[in-house]
Amino acid sequence: MGFIITFLAIWLCSFIIARLLSPFGKTLWRNDLAITCAQALIITLLLVSFSN
Repeated sequence: MGFIITFLAIWLCSFIIARLLSPFGKTLWRNDLAITCAQALIITLLLVSFSN
């Protein structure tokens, strides 16, 4: 359960930051979804692996 909550929290914060900075870049929101999802997955896996 902690994995899912951590993943969703990181993904949501990353997505909000990416959308706030989107006027400076030319990425679409669908691309931001994919990029931030992959980023959140990698960060969450690293956090889980280092916490054990």
